[in-house]
Amino acid sequence: MISYGQDVTLINGQYISNDTIWTAIKPVLIYNSALIDSLVTVTVEAGTKVYFHRGYSLFVKGSLIVNGAQDNMVTFTSDRLEDYYSETAGQWGAFLQDDNGNTTGIFGGIHMLAGSRYNSINYAEIKNSIIGLQVDSCVTPGTPTLILKNSNIENSKIIGLYALGAHIEAENCIFANSGQYNIACIIGGEYSFIHCTMANYWVGNRQTPQLILNNYYTYDIGAGTQVSYRDLTNAYFGNCIIYGSREEEFELDLAQDAMANFRFENCLIKSQEYEDITGSDYFIDNIWNENPEFVETASPYDYHLDTLSPAKDVAKGSISTLVQNDQDGNSRLSDEGPDIGAFERVE
Repeated sequence: MISYGQDVTLINGQYISNDTIWTAIKPVLIYNSALIDSLVTVTVEAGTKVYFHRGYSLFVKGSLIVNGAQDNMVTFTSDRLEDYYSETAGQWGAFLQDDNGNTTGIFGGIHMLAGSRYNSINYAEIKNSIIGLQVDSCVTPGTPTLILKNSNIENSKIIGLYALGAHIEAENCIFANSGQYNIACIIGGEYSFIHCTMANYWVGNRQTPQLILNNYYTYDIGAGTQVSYRDLTNAYFGNCIIYGSREEEFELDLAQDAMANFRFENCLIKSQEYEDITGSDYFIDNIWNENPEFVETASPYDYHLDTLSPAKDVAKGSISTLVQNDQDGNSRLSDEGPDIGAFERVE
């Protein structure tokens, strides 16, 4: 038998009660689930690798600040480093079980609890979890629960980004290959996705579209179920790609008893159901059901655009000026026109 070891910063089922910095000097191993306490900030520096043992998560009541860099991303993934596990979904994140071993709840691999605020993730890779990133209700009006930039959430067994009444602003991000939803924005909230690529080519039998918007939830009251409504105050998608292997990659599950404000502007979308709702305040100048021609839609996945992509040079400039460089650092404003999605094709 040959065994290899690695020196790590071990987080073994503990409360993090003081401001902490994780650096790239040593990997961080979360062996039991850890909690960043209220009013506490954990800062993760560029190049840091955070590994999770099977079944465990990082819960955030305070703040998580991830300061990755374009050529030195922060990685959140499983502690199984063999090649066999490099694309195996569901290796970390928490299952809640009753005394009989039945699953009663599932938590995100990184779970920002209600009350968490001022979270920021830039240049990070979150992969191979059950739920990649879960963000609960916003408690600071006018301030995003999470600002997510230049980051990739991939290969989640159930959901990539699971937002429950949260306030999230995302740009230049990849959401890819989840067993159910790449992005689920439910129970209302406020969201902005600019120049993001949402691509789902899950190898298994996926039964859901990759994106859902919802503004209510139901719960059991003993004699039946009760419905509670939560406003979807805004959900904006600008210059985004929403495409995958299913015929329908987008779902609106919206009740009339709550606010439902959303807009898809200049996106490339795969959907038969909503294609005819053009010219409305909800769908403006979109491209429908055209293959974006990614470089590679099987492992190893590559969501850069091929030279013949219909998303090339057709992004709306007024949106691109808000995010002038793509995830690779290339300017969107230096050729014939900006491209839809997270990557600008450079010939």
